[in-house]
Amino acid sequence: MGPVDDLILDYWSSIIEIDNDNNGHVHQTLKARVKVGRLREKMISILSDKPIGLENMGLVINDLNTGEELIPEVLIDDPKYKWIKIPFKYPIEKDEEFGFEARYLQPLTYKAIGEDYYSYTSRHHCKDILIKIKFPRNVHIKDTEGSNIRTSGGIILDISEGNKPTISIEEGRACIIWAIKYGKIGYTYTVRWRTEKES
Repeated sequence: MGPVDDLILDYWSSIIEIDNDNNGHVHQTLKARVKVGRLREKMISILSDKPIGLENMGLVINDLNTGEELIPEVLIDDPKYKWIKIPFKYPIEKDEEFGFEARYLQPLTYKAIGEDYYSYTSRHHCKDILIKIKFPRNVHIKDTEGSNIRTSGGIILDISEGNKPTISIEEGRACIIWAIKYGKIGYTYTVRWRTEKES
């Protein structure tokens, strides 16, 4: 990935649609600019509490500038952890912008009903982060909370105060939305929720 300050991230989002069978349909988007040197590839990781092979996730990655599909190179395909290299079709020079979107399925990963969470750890400073969790139509969100913690070796170094996740209804579906300004390197943003079936 290179040094942690080689990029200026303008936008990162993760939108997860949870279906009635507890499958997470994930859509991630990244928009950034190269700050130092030349970028030929970008790394992403995928974590899952449930074991799954990459061949069952239907991973598709597209370049936001050209719309072309980018063919990922899998460096680690552990049942609960994936480390993936995304080679670009052209090198991205200093001050140039780039972006990609990734779509994949995480079967039996998130609970539509009950208590669960989603976490994202930032490897760069980022101007805007969006986390959105969309639930099936028959689900009511009882409550939600968000935490923003920087750790090292399992020790909490800092807890950042800021805005918290909100609950909204979109097209008849309950959603948790957490829009974060100026995400920091090394912070883990965790959204927790408690849900129940609508009566």
